[in-house]
Amino acid sequence: MTDGSIRKARAARTIRTGWTRQPLDLAKAGDMLRDYAIPCDGDPYEAVVYRDREGCHRRISARYADGWALQINFALSGKVSSYSLSCSLRGTVQK
Repeated sequence: MTDGSIRKARAARTIRTGWTRQPLDLAKAGDMLRDYAIPCDGDPYEAVVYRDREGCHRRISARYADGWALQINFALSGKVSSYSLSCSLRGTVQK
């Protein structure tokens, strides 16, 4: 590959989507987050919403103090298309 084709391939992978990241108002979205984050204790300490160029919600990410992380993806119609929960556990091993 030539140097020019490498730059073009790299540019094709880094196309900007136009999504903006904003803090999420937990007072408005708290009930929806509780519906999807069943094993999580309490409210998230960090929650952000990603909006597309038209201002529609496309993704919500929330992090909880007990190690859980929630991600909700929205379709163009505004309905939830998918969601995922993941947990980060840390521990120590003692001899």
